[in-house]
Amino acid sequence: MIAVTAAAVMATGAFAWFAIDQMKTSEAAVAQTASAEQKTREAKAAAAAAAKELGDAQNELIALGGRMDRAITKLEEAKTAEAKRIAEAEMKAVREEQRAAEARRQKAILDKEKADRAGGLHIKNECLSGVIGKNGC
Repeated sequence: MIAVTAAAVMATGAFAWFAIDQMKTSEAAVAQTASAEQKTREAKAAAAAAAKELGDAQNELIALGGRMDRAITKLEEAKTAEAKRIAEAEMKAVREEQRAAEARRQKAILDKEKADRAGGLHIKNECLSGVIGKNGC
């Protein structure tokens, strides 16, 4: 009887230890999931900010293109050396602004790509159960 009771107590202890171990493992998994979801949200926010910055830089480049066209027209229409010098200086300034805007655009592209990669791979539910190539999968 004592042997059976001792075996039962040992089995209960082993089951308790196993349950506690599983609980700790479960808590760790929940914490990792929460951390991954937070990182995904941050990556999506960063991707949205980078996309906005990219759009702003592209719009700025378009506007600078218009300014460059006007500066070229002024240079072509300039009659005096002074007017030509002013038009050339304006063109040089616009060119520098275009270089800076292009650098911002390139940085925004890289930031967006990095944020998209950090956000992880996302597969639509219809792609998981459907035919590959169907519905934009």
